[in-house]
Amino acid sequence: MDEVLRRLLDLAYLLEPEPGPLGPLLPLYALAGLLLGVGWVWSGVKARPDASPALRMTLLALCSLGLILILARFAGIPFLSMRLLFYGVLLVAAGVALAGRVTPSRRADLWERLREVVAFRFDPARQPLPWGLSLALLALHLPGLLLTLELLGQPLHYTIPVIVLLLLPQVLLWPRLHRPAFYVEALTPILLAYIVLALHLGGLVLWRALDRGSAGLRLPPPWATILDPGPYLLLGLVATLAYDLYMLAVAWGRDRSLLRYGGTALLTVGLGWAAWITFSARTHGVTGSDPYAYVQMAVDLAERGSPFHIFPLAQTVQALGLPVKPALPLGYRPPFNAAGHSATVWPPGHSVLLALAYRFLGEPGLYLATPALGLLSLAATWALAQAVFATHPLARRQFIGGLAVFLLATSFEHISRTVVPLADISAQLFTALTLLLALEVCRRGHRGAANRRTYLVAILLGLSFGLAYAVRYTQLLLAPSLLLALLNGGGKRATGALKPMLLVMAAALLVALPDLWYHQVAFGSPFRTGSEELERFALANVVPVTLRVGAEALAAREFLFFAPFIALGLWALWREDRRLLVILLIGPLAVLLFHLPYGYLRLRDLLSLFPLGAVLAGRGLLEIITDLGQGGERRVTGNRQRPSALSTPLVRLAPARTAIFLLVIALPLARLALILPLTQGFYTFGTLLPPQRAALDRLATLTPPQAVIGCSLNVGAVELYARRAAFRPAAWTPEELRRFVQAMHAAGRPVYLLDDGIELQAPRQVLAETYHLTPLATLPLPYFFTGGGSENRDVILYEVRE
Repeated sequence: MDEVLRRLLDLAYLLEPEPGPLGPLLPLYALAGLLLGVGWVWSGVKARPDASPALRMTLLALCSLGLILILARFAGIPFLSMRLLFYGVLLVAAGVALAGRVTPSRRADLWERLREVVAFRFDPARQPLPWGLSLALLALHLPGLLLTLELLGQPLHYTIPVIVLLLLPQVLLWPRLHRPAFYVEALTPILLAYIVLALHLGGLVLWRALDRGSAGLRLPPPWATILDPGPYLLLGLVATLAYDLYMLAVAWGRDRSLLRYGGTALLTVGLGWAAWITFSARTHGVTGSDPYAYVQMAVDLAERGSPFHIFPLAQTVQALGLPVKPALPLGYRPPFNAAGHSATVWPPGHSVLLALAYRFLGEPGLYLATPALGLLSLAATWALAQAVFATHPLARRQFIGGLAVFLLATSFEHISRTVVPLADISAQLFTALTLLLALEVCRRGHRGAANRRTYLVAILLGLSFGLAYAVRYTQLLLAPSLLLALLNGGGKRATGALKPMLLVMAAALLVALPDLWYHQVAFGSPFRTGSEELERFALANVVPVTLRVGAEALAAREFLFFAPFIALGLWALWREDRRLLVILLIGPLAVLLFHLPYGYLRLRDLLSLFPLGAVLAGRGLLEIITDLGQGGERRVTGNRQRPSALSTPLVRLAPARTAIFLLVIALPLARLALILPLTQGFYTFGTLLPPQRAALDRLATLTPPQAVIGCSLNVGAVELYARRAAFRPAAWTPEELRRFVQAMHAAGRPVYLLDDGIELQAPRQVLAETYHLTPLATLPLPYFFTGGGSENRDVILYEVRE
């Protein structure tokens, strides 16, 4: 049956301009012609006295058009014989004829019911539609759903289960209404998908008519995207379920709790999505520069208790008088002592957390730790929303927190940095914790004299601030927020903030001391870092960097749809508590402004500020909802009138209900639709898929332990997993490369070349002029391009023979 339906609904079949002989369809067309003739006579001559003139004229026009199309089909006239035109007219005529059989009062009632669904209104006392009319509406939904599913390439047998599942929640109405009842009009939101489907099919008909030689079954861009019924069908399905839940809430007297339920739903979906996508898409190994460096440092901390690593090949190269950096993975500095210890240019804080996971869970812990920290960051975002808006009612705080968590959990930048061991997520977590603890210290100071709990919060604030610094040094710029929070929480006496401030400083210093020791040992000063990025700061970069990173932040999968709500949230917070707003923004703004002159700034460098933006977006959206839901009631505050968020139910006006649905349901749904392709798998810098991790184990079996392997950014992965010395041949001059290979051969160490990047082209040609490059195997690994971009390929392992 499914195959028969799919054949009848196939677009190539429906859009064929010259279908050819009728064959077995002749009786169908003859019967359709008879029915259209009867409809024509009924609408023109025998219509009921109470029939609508508009319906009569519409049916007369459709029957006339249908008869013309049947005659054109018998005559074989191109284009007019298209099956889609005939079936479409026949279907619409049947719907109009059915509407004509309904009494005017029943039509008015039906129209009112459809409008109430769109406006999210429901009267439990209203009886459901008669069974006959309910079945007729369901019958009209069937062809629409069938055609939509066919166009989307989905199984057609989903049609009946979808309708059943959409109506099934209404069974919970029966105990409350004391009668079985199905309100079929609840399916009204799906009509939006049918309208878009009709426009899509109409566009295809027009395109085929204008371009007779075209055989395409897709609209040209941008219409293929604009008139894609898929998102509208998804929106309609969610809207129908949302209306079912609304009916249940009204029937059971819970409609005033919709705001809280919406916040809980957003929180649940956000946490569930984040847990599923980040743990399922997590990396199974690391490569590249910083992902490898964080993991290598974690392994050294867990196994040897030291953040430094010894690369024996670097010592050998140093003895040969060659530049040392090519014998080190990118991100590691040359040895700083005679023992050969090398340090990374990145802070060790995140590696400490990875080391703890490695000690407890082994190697999988290295790759599970960051997704777990990502979930903790979402929880901290929710807690930050509660702290910022602590004076608001619980339902409002829950909605703001739920939307903030959902927005952050569906950010592509957040997801892509959660699946690979990078410090961005740790910086985000401890930044959010630092801000919310700062607000808590401030509020506790305002409540009265400091007590032990206040001092405990101050200690936690210092620890969080110290950890934020230990994972990302720029988070030290959060200090102004802490200082203002402590001063404002000190009360009227200037000394009131002294003890909490000393506790914060002592706790932060306790966390920072190991890092300062690390700097002293590795770089010769506790205040010197190994990074050379300060050389890339310049005021001339501010404008182009702002435009570039701003465009990335305003992408559809980041903050595009919610940017207006962030601005509105700032305005709302400015009206409510300007002191709180300054405390909340001054530190993060310092972090942002510091980064703008950095020419290589990426959006991930600002990921620590995302929770604050998400919280403000939640407050801004709530501002829209409460304004729309007031129903015109006002309260007087001073000399101004402002809407009361508590004096009326959440929704009163029909336009308000529709707008609230569009804001609370449609925007998050559109956001989720943009992220859904990630479920098919995605790749981010530094990750290794299971076959790629296995390829590195195979590399260890293909090469002897004393081998040296030349490659590009996979150097660290080769060192860590294959346990083979690796070097970057592209970083040497041709003469230096030849000297190195000659020295290795003289020492009895086989040399291999892993062709895993575009930068290997020149070294491969240099070596091919002097040595024999023998292919040994093809391994699935990341292939790197200039600038760090990569793609997954099968790369060749060569042996460099004399």
